[in-house]
Amino acid sequence: MATADTAGPPATLPSEEPAGTVATLGAVAQAFGVSLHTVKKDWRPGGMPGAHGTYDLAEIAEWRKLAQRRNPDPAAQLAAGGGTKQLAEFEQRLKADVRIREAEAAKRERLNRIAEGQMIDRALIERLWAEQVIAARERFKRLPRTMMPRFPRKLAQDLCAELDREVDSILNDLAEWRPSLEDDDPLGENGG
Repeated sequence: MATADTAGPPATLPSEEPAGTVATLGAVAQAFGVSLHTVKKDWRPGGMPGAHGTYDLAEIAEWRKLAQRRNPDPAAQLAAGGGTKQLAEFEQRLKADVRIREAEAAKRERLNRIAEGQMIDRALIERLWAEQVIAARERFKRLPRTMMPRFPRKLAQDLCAELDREVDSILNDLAEWRPSLEDDDPLGENGG
């Protein structure tokens, strides 16, 4: 089982080797397409060249080649040597790295879909919706006062009081409503 992210230097190397100098182990991991855990727990203790602030990627690539020749496939060696605990730990790290990569890929996919306009950020929608609800609330609250001059004085006062109660009731219902995935009517269109 050859993989790019195994205990010790990986059995397969990228076709284009990274070049330049990076400052952190995270940058080393990113340059070689492995997890930070692999670099910290396997490569550094295994003799990876460099020090914080000066990790030469070409040196690390050469070190990986040499180490790979000495240790071609750690999984096969562990299995042949009967190191079941070590093999289990190795397999556990591989599974964790796969989960991390899948999560990172899913995140990049979501961000790409947002950038392409295929998805909209939920926080943005919630903020815009809240602004619209607040504006509508203010207009509803002004409705009785704007209607008063259109009616005779006594009727206008009674009508205004009744409209105030109805508008307050509707706004209170709206404020207390919470959507639920179990609702047959998630938008509250059938009475509430």
